[in-house]
Amino acid sequence: MGTEFIASGVWSRITKLARRVPGDIAVAYCARGARKLLPLKRGSRLVVDASERAVKSGQTDPAELLYFINRGVAVHSVENLHAKVFVFADTVVLGSMNVSRQSASVLQEAAVLITDRAVVAEARRFVESHLGEEVTAEHARQLRKLYKPPQIGHAPPSAPRRRSSKGGVPEHPPLWVVPLTTNDWDEDDEREAKRARPAAARRVRRGAEELQEFAWVGASLCEHLEKGHLVLQVVKDGRQWHAYQAAHVIEIRRFQGPRGARRMVVFLAARLHAHRKGLRAVRAALGGHQRLLPKGWLPRLVRVPAAAHALLNLWGSGGERRK
Repeated sequence: MGTEFIASGVWSRITKLARRVPGDIAVAYCARGARKLLPLKRGSRLVVDASERAVKSGQTDPAELLYFINRGVAVHSVENLHAKVFVFADTVVLGSMNVSRQSASVLQEAAVLITDRAVVAEARRFVESHLGEEVTAEHARQLRKLYKPPQIGHAPPSAPRRRSSKGGVPEHPPLWVVPLTTNDWDEDDEREAKRARPAAARRVRRGAEELQEFAWVGASLCEHLEKGHLVLQVVKDGRQWHAYQAAHVIEIRRFQGPRGARRMVVFLAARLHAHRKGLRAVRAALGGHQRLLPKGWLPRLVRVPAAAHALLNLWGSGGERRK
């Protein structure tokens, strides 16, 4: 039990810890070269800012995230993350450093290494509290198309950061809660899905992800849903309602039905074997946020960041590690 201040060789210490045991990491940015500085073992959990803003500015490199995912690391995104917390077994390192070559070779960094059990446990709970928006391999591949190397020496042009919510609540892309049934599709839905399914299926990593799809009729969702948004499906199966872990939209096939009705088939890249939860249990776990779940058959955009993260975190905070 103890505390050590580290003013030099911060990354050599973290790299050695990462090679020993799986880690629980919350760090704002993972830039090019992150895999060498932070050689995470299978079963590790990494929370990072993988927002489009961070990717376009070169602060987070999706290629590094894809490397981690392919090695069995569970990667999650919080777009207003600024923490630098590195937990390995009975040790936590807290400091100023993002995971980048600049941090390792140019910048003056400092950190505190702590082995106090209570502090380590609290740090791990902090990381777990930010799990929820899982970055799949397909989502990382889509982000690679947006990536631009950082421009050292002056600020690169990028979209302005959204104003953060009060209280430092984790922020995510738009999250839709969509009520669905298990009814058979009609011929129009099947025809359009068949046209788009092969391309969508090629984007899903076999053995780790699965392609999910649903059909929708009506402008309430057709006009507003976009690729990269998150969808949490609430499905009525017989008399039971179940909620499924939110997944990113990877493809949308829009078309017009009879009498010009707006329709679409939506494809999601979901974690393989992601478990479902009974809607009653979800409502109970959400507490005061449950009022933001849809009533009836209209989809709902969760506009309150705290409620959106609470929903996502229901599937991320259970301490589950990827095997």
